[in-house]
Amino acid sequence: MYFLLCGGVALGLSLALTPLIIRLARWKGYIATPQDDRWHKDPTPLIGGVAIFTAFATALLVAGPASPGTYSILAGAAGIFVLGLTDDIFGLNPQIKLIGQIIISALMVAMGIQIEIIPWPALSIPLTIFWMVALINAFNLLDNMDGLAAGLAAITSCVLLIFSLQAGDYTVAALSAALGGAALGFLVFNFNPASIFMGDSGSMVLGFCLACFSILGTWRHATNLVVSLTVPILVLGIPIFDTTFVAVTRKLRGVPIAKGGRDHISHHLVRLGLNERQAVLTLYAASILISTVTLLYSTINPLYMVVVAGLVGIGLFIVGLFLEETKRERGMMDQPPTAVYGHPRSPRARTVILSRRRIAEILIDVMLITLAYFSAYLVRFESQFDQFYFQLFVRTLPWILVIKLSIFYYMGLYQSVWRYISVRDMLDIVKAVLLSSFVILSFIVLLSRFEGFSRSVFLIDAMFTLILIGGSRGLLRVLREYLENYRREGRRVVIIGAGDAGELMLREIRNNLEMNYQVVGFLDDDPEKRKVRIHGVPVLGSSEELQTVADKNGIEEVLVAIPSATEEQRMVITRRCRDAGLPFTVLPSLSPLTANRSTKDSGGG
Repeated sequence: MYFLLCGGVALGLSLALTPLIIRLARWKGYIATPQDDRWHKDPTPLIGGVAIFTAFATALLVAGPASPGTYSILAGAAGIFVLGLTDDIFGLNPQIKLIGQIIISALMVAMGIQIEIIPWPALSIPLTIFWMVALINAFNLLDNMDGLAAGLAAITSCVLLIFSLQAGDYTVAALSAALGGAALGFLVFNFNPASIFMGDSGSMVLGFCLACFSILGTWRHATNLVVSLTVPILVLGIPIFDTTFVAVTRKLRGVPIAKGGRDHISHHLVRLGLNERQAVLTLYAASILISTVTLLYSTINPLYMVVVAGLVGIGLFIVGLFLEETKRERGMMDQPPTAVYGHPRSPRARTVILSRRRIAEILIDVMLITLAYFSAYLVRFESQFDQFYFQLFVRTLPWILVIKLSIFYYMGLYQSVWRYISVRDMLDIVKAVLLSSFVILSFIVLLSRFEGFSRSVFLIDAMFTLILIGGSRGLLRVLREYLENYRREGRRVVIIGAGDAGELMLREIRNNLEMNYQVVGFLDDDPEKRKVRIHGVPVLGSSEELQTVADKNGIEEVLVAIPSATEEQRMVITRRCRDAGLPFTVLPSLSPLTANRSTKDSGGG
């Protein structure tokens, strides 16, 4: 039960030490002040990493005898902690900090912490150093919102704890328990609104330790090469994704990667309507979901881990495209991409952006088609998926890609806008998949008369292709509907009329980023529409209840969308708006809303 003792001691020490560090930081003036490129708005004590490292190290030392590997990791963590604390207090040049990280990582390799799945030291040693440095900086960049880095570190530590117990590696289990306990205790004071920040002395220690644990707990002891490669990347998927997303988007905009900014995944989620707690909890949930799937590795064919990793990677890539595109549309770039695109609204800029998006869509389809075809072989043969069938897959894959991509292009799949995908677009996808499958079957018959091939492989492939291609388009639509359209800003309005005109008005408000409205609900006099929802927006009552609904929900304006209403009904509704003291706009169609608001009553009528 050594690992339980380590986790408990670390949790208790972290809970006890963090308040003391808060007082020390205030006394010494170690305060993080608000800056333009930082997210926090209030001065906050900084050196919380002291509590995390002290709790982690003390728990391992006092809980009982430890292995030599434990002392090696403690020594490396101490070096990273001193480096981070120096940066927190005095400030270090980014190049000096990077050199220090590389030196400490190299020393860890000398102490025996090394990726062993690659038998060639000339490759495994640089890969180990790169993995450590990458994770150190990933958690350093991830510490951009209250509770994010500490919470994800606690989740990842718990996953590595379970993974290590399954493998019978109690050393890594104890290390993971101690780090998880230290991060969880600190999280009590770091969750929004944070009383203290961990600083580099905390984030760099978390990244370093998790990099070492993943090497010892997965890349060394996993019995299958595929699992060894995919499990650590999936477990640490959110930090890796956030770092990759920030690095790529900043590079494209000509912004230094090491520079602070408000362009992380968590910041995008807040801009899309979530509050800070919801954004952090969303990333917690994503990490738990990915990790839970990863823990099933021992119960499934290891080749399925390749498919899972591919789907997770593609899904995160699509999310990244959606977030960056939304940010560009809303004019929230940290730096205008003039050097790359020209003026952001110029024809050349729009052409370049559209071209890159189309290329990205085609690349996504290439990966999805490959995964679908590979999965078809895997499902059909599974335990019999030997070298013969793998070579068959490899030889035919280029033809599969050529045929499917050509037909997808011919059928206009790359002319539609994914975020506005409709039933008609889905039908086009079905037609394209069925036509491509027919052409492929005909090609195989002409080529070899189906000798050595399984017809069921191509039927399964068609089904998987349809699910993955349609799902990739649908994912972007879902993200837009349930994230981007969840607005917390803008004038709070209620729409009178829960019919077709009201539904169209709601969609126009959500799709038009220049309209400063937040639709709280509908009002409709039809009793059958009571308590129903339209695109997630509830019908709150009848127009007679306008005053009550306005007072309860803080309504600032009324939009009337009843084109079929008689003049008498319009007069009744406008009188109710005046009685409620609310400005209103009578909209017989969408054109007055999108063109001008000349019919708007400023309060009197």
